[in-house]
Amino acid sequence: MIFFLLCYFALNGAKPGDCPCRWERHLKKNNPSDTDNGTFRKKYASSIDVARLAGVSQSAVSRTYTEGASVSAKTREKVIKAADELGYGPSMIPRIMLTHRSSIIAIVSGGLYNPFYAGVVEKLSHAIQKAGSNVMLFSVNHGEYIDEIIPDILGYRVDGIISALSIVSAEAAERCMKMHTPVVLFNNKLSNEWVASICSDNVEGGRQIAAVFLKRGAKRFAYIGGKRKLGERGSLRRFPRRTDARGY
Repeated sequence: MIFFLLCYFALNGAKPGDCPCRWERHLKKNNPSDTDNGTFRKKYASSIDVARLAGVSQSAVSRTYTEGASVSAKTREKVIKAADELGYGPSMIPRIMLTHRSSIIAIVSGGLYNPFYAGVVEKLSHAIQKAGSNVMLFSVNHGEYIDEIIPDILGYRVDGIISALSIVSAEAAERCMKMHTPVVLFNNKLSNEWVASICSDNVEGGRQIAAVFLKRGAKRFAYIGGKRKLGERGSLRRFPRRTDARGY
């Protein structure tokens, strides 16, 4: 908290050595919406504020920031000048409410300390942004399923969800379907009209691994893995079948 205050006042002209009363006056001067108890609340400039300062209508401000909308060069200049002075930027929220599209894709992963998840997030982020959408990242520490955070994700009205983790309950999948939010999962068996899964062929993978070991003359085998998950079951099941067939 102390570090935050030092940074804030350094950027806004107050010095750390100033007395508390001056700090409080500085907060109120730069943030008129602050309460009398000194609580700092950030206030964004609105399109109404811009319209008043520029001497134009609110619709003129809206048209200025709408691609292809009709607005005169003089009006546009007034709006841009006022917006720069107030630090205004158009909010995505009204557009989301109007169009029901956010251009945001949620990516859900386990802990990014895992190289697999870090690589997935990087590649997906680049691809999504290249396609013209934005990325919102969610992380699940236990790295197993996303059911518990589905309500939070859907609350942001994302256009889609891509998850390296599973959905295990039919209720969570149905909630996505009711919100008409497409979901793509890795190695998940649960699906419906709006929830799909991309699965690796773990059974075939286990068979090929066993074949390599046998070809190299291996005779004693062990399987090492963490807590058993959905995607691991196929390879674990197929590996001993292959080795058993060879008499090991």
